[in-house]
Amino acid sequence: MKVLVMAVIIFDVGNVIIKCDQAISEKILAGYGVSHHAAKAIFTDPLYREYSRGSISSHEFSSKMISQHFKKPLTENQVRHAHDQHMFAVDKEVLALMEKLFQAHRIAIATDTNDWQTARERQLIDLSKFAAWEFRSHEMHLLKTEKAYWLRVMHDLGEKPANIFYIDDSSEKLKVAEKFGIRCIHFENPAELARSLRHNSLI
Repeated sequence: MKVLVMAVIIFDVGNVIIKCDQAISEKILAGYGVSHHAAKAIFTDPLYREYSRGSISSHEFSSKMISQHFKKPLTENQVRHAHDQHMFAVDKEVLALMEKLFQAHRIAIATDTNDWQTARERQLIDLSKFAAWEFRSHEMHLLKTEKAYWLRVMHDLGEKPANIFYIDDSSEKLKVAEKFGIRCIHFENPAELARSLRHNSLI
């Protein structure tokens, strides 16, 4: 197959490049004496969206989690440790595909993230070696479900939407990008991703 030269491939990070399991964080919080229901709030409370948007600081986030949900004398470091462990490993098969794509295309990452997650990501992998652009929600003060996020992405990329491929495990976020004509690939597992990349003549 003919390879499409110099497409822009945008990767989501969590559950695509980096394996994640929120149950790990919930288990650590349970070990601190937090109830199962309260532990889930660390990811489900609307405050988490605001933290990912960069509207509140990590200190504000952890303080409110402790006072409103956990109701235990936890420290910010304990909350951060529990939170960060949900990101536990780089998916080596996805990384191998990225390395292959990097030979012929431009790579970007687009992630709904916060400063804790960004630091944890960088402990696991240096994505700057691959990505010419990094679109991080907490730095942009926008989430991937917002149209303004994608308008900023397309402006910065300076590329026609038809030549942009976006890989994410979230159907909701893919649908927003798709409205702009960006070509979307729903991530299920590395094998399916490889098939989709071959189908689009990217590898």
